[in-house]
Amino acid sequence: MFQIELAKGTESEGLPEMLATLLRQNLEQKPYKLKDFNALDIVVGLKVTDLEVAMTLVFRHGHLVIRDGLVMDPKLLITTDSEGIFDLNLIRIRFGLPWYLDAQGRKVLKSLLSGRLKIRGMLTHMGSLTRLTKIMSVK
Repeated sequence: MFQIELAKGTESEGLPEMLATLLRQNLEQKPYKLKDFNALDIVVGLKVTDLEVAMTLVFRHGHLVIRDGLVMDPKLLITTDSEGIFDLNLIRIRFGLPWYLDAQGRKVLKSLLSGRLKIRGMLTHMGSLTRLTKIMSVK
């Protein structure tokens, strides 16, 4: 069982609602992702530069609250444009890990190297980032 909710005042924002819907669908259609979702206990910030939108994802062992803006000192902060968010959602998972050796994976790596995609806390919270990538991936 999982719970995903939008914090009060976030309901009218388009991107947080789309993200919540994507996650719900992923978890309902691919229940094996629940293990990773339930294991997450971290605050993640997400800044989408071209849309000028920021949100905070508060994961607490099977419960996610999506808040408007960057709050609660995120341990992971992902900054990219809307295309970068789409690219991250298309990462394939192979052998239980994000797969960076196909065209989509190389595209994400190129975004990281060029600075178009920035992930603060990536090295110190690699396990949580991997779990987040796995539950967000539509593949």
